[in-house]
Amino acid sequence: MARPSTLEATTYLTTSDVMRLLGLARPQIKKRLKSGVFPPPTITNEHGVRFFDQVWLEKANLVLLCEQKKITPFELAARMKELEVEQLKLEEINERPR
Repeated sequence: MARPSTLEATTYLTTSDVMRLLGLARPQIKKRLKSGVFPPPTITNEHGVRFFDQVWLEKANLVLLCEQKKITPFELAARMKELEVEQLKLEEINERPR
């Protein structure tokens, strides 16, 4: 297997890093990537080695949280949108003169 470039090795997480941080085995990560449950890797180099950034890791963590709570990412997104609307309403109320 080809070694990652210095940029890849210092900027991105490897599959091994992701395994450790998410607490998943390599086949579990590969299955979720292949099925589209996880977003695609941030970078796949010319040798097919996958690299992931912090944003990808946060998204994968959200997917795992949804799996634990038995909700779909769509349900989570809808609830987050509701919370944003509620927050805007509260800010509007607080900005009104008293």
